[in-house]
This record gives sequence, structure tokens and C-alpha cells, in this order.
Amino acid sequence: MNQPDLFDVIDHLVAATPWTPEQVAHILGVKLERHPDSDTPTVEAWSLPAGAKAQPFEAVDLRMPDADLGDGRCFLSVTPRDAGGIDRAAVIARLGNGFRHEVPSPRYPAGTVPAYLVYDHDWGRLAIGVANDEAGALVRFVIEGPAAAPRP
Repeated sequence: MNQPDLFDVIDHLVAATPWTPEQVAHILGVKLERHPDSDTPTVEAWSLPAGAKAQPFEAVDLRMPDADLGDGRCFLSVTPRDAGGIDRAAVIARLGNGFRHEVPSPRYPAGTVPAYLVYDHDWGRLAIGVANDEAGALVRFVIEGPAAAPRP
């Protein structure tokens, strides 16, 4: 399977808001399944099926707001298997310097939790997780944005 360009994937996801789980799965080129055991009163939980090893993403966590109790915002966290060489410098070159830097608490061992470059927008938030080391390789991205109207 060809490795998708992560910047293009992120751009497509942002442009597609408001989302449905089917849209997110299509853009990522993966199958997502609902996990009711992980739901809360305000969100539906979606992720990759168990054993989805042949996909370009190691983990996908999609949280869709409940139509009655949710705040109308989605949460999507994606961990790629291979970031295609994207690092902190490439993120800044592509997305700019207008970010907040969130570093992990010192209670975590160095290199175990990513630092985030957080870009706030009128539609929501894009956070790019990079390894908290010299290399700063992209390890995760998180998008919070609007959900589509609930399905009938």
C-alpha cells in the first residue's frame, strides 16, 4: 500500500469538516468501526478494527459527539505507521510559526510522550505531535472540529 502524504491527508480532513465517521474513514483510506464499550454519555467512539495491520495508520481514535448531549465537536487522533520523513521543521515550513508549543510533563521519561505544535483556527484545532527529542519526527496528529448533523 502506498504511504499517503500526511499533509495532504490533514488538508483533506480539515476541508471535509463537518465530518461523519464514514467521511473520516474514506479520507484516511481505512475501515473504522464503532466501539460502544468505549462510548461515554456525550461521545461515540470509533477506531480501527482489531488486527488492522496492513493499513497506513497504527491507530485512529475518532470521538463523535452525541446528538443530544455532545458539544458538536469531533476529536480525531491519528498515529501513522510511517510519517514519510516529516519532522518538526517540515511541519513549521508547511503550516507556519503560528502555533502554541505544548511540551509533556517532566514526569514522563524523555521521548515517551510527544510535544505538540498546536494551531488554533476558527473551525477548531490542529495539533501535530512530534517526538520530544532532537529529531522531532511526526508521531501523531489531532484534529478537533465540527461534526456533521446527526444521522436520522
